Amino acid sequence: MTSAGLIRKAEGYLGRARYLLKVGNRTKRVVLKQKGQEWGTRANAYLECVRSCLKLDPAAKRVVLKELRAHVEDKFDELRQQGVPEEVAGERAVRSLGSPKVVAQQLIDLYSQGTWKQAIFAALPHGIVAWLLAVRAWQGDSWYSFILLGAAILFAIGTVLYGWWQGKPTWLFPWLGYYMLPVIAAGILVVSLPTGWGWIAGVVYIPLAVAALYYIIRQTLREDWLLASFMLLPVPVVVFWVLAIGLTTAPEWIPWRLSEASTAIGLSFVTLAVISATFVRVKQRRVKIAALIAPELGLLVFLCLTSGASLGFTGWTLLAVGSFALLVSPAWLEGHIK
Repeated sequence: MTSAGLIRKAEGYLGRARYLLKVGNRTKRVVLKQKGQEWGTRANAYLECVRSCLKLDPAAKRVVLKELRAHVEDKFDELRQQGVPEEVAGERAVRSLGSPKVVAQQLIDLYSQGTWKQAIFAALPHGIVAWLLAVRAWQGDSWYSFILLGAAILFAIGTVLYGWWQGKPTWLFPWLGYYMLPVIAAGILVVSLPTGWGWIAGVVYIPLAVAALYYIIRQTLREDWLLASFMLLPVPVVVFWVLAIGLTTAPEWIPWRLSEASTAIGLSFVTLAVISATFVRVKQRRVKIAALIAPELGLLVFLCLTSGASLGFTGWTLLAVGSFALLVSPAWLEGHIK
């Protein structure tokens, strides 16, 4: 046999050896996967129970579950190295963590407190609204006003996209709350239309508005009802000022009335910024709920007493009750929508 023939034959043997090695490695991976399937199912079921009890924002939840899975796998490997059978090692590794509800509560206490950076991001949308009111960005037809408003809108859109890309952290939800305001503002404008047209527009608008709000709130409730309440935080204050100025002032006097009340409106949004930052920084869940709802209702009562608007005691009582119902309604909806 010539040297060229020997080379071709050797290459054939080498190719055959590579093929057998490839098939062998693939078979080995399949066998290992089949051996670990029962253990993986048990671990996934445990982690799913923890996830359902874990009241954290989506970004923190993913980090926590990833760390928890790594801890379970390390414990499993440790037991296997000690000679414990695979099935027993998987059961012990999962059982060593304890009750899923207890573990979830411990993780909530550990990870629910946000950083100061996150608190600033959560307060920022309210601060931007207060700043726009302070500089009276809505007045005049100058390019200055258009640039300010356009820059604020573009910045808000970019921040929301960034927060969504980061996994929807807690600070994102106040920004999402302002995306709901055009829907609410359109509803108030529908009410102010002349008789006849208002009914026609309402028939078309209300189902669409309810569907949009339902979709947004439902997506948030998949994570935590408290995040939905956090998202709805600016809605009562915006509705208050629209009612106080729009329904108690002649149309030709609305710009003047808005300019006159701009300081008070700005301070109310500064208060919302403080509430948002406090909510992010507070650690315990019960304190978070109190820090979100109590100052909001206190702010509305203060505005009702000092704004000079004449909706009457009944009107302001309905507004306060409706605001409280709006903020706590996600807690009730969570069990019915999921």
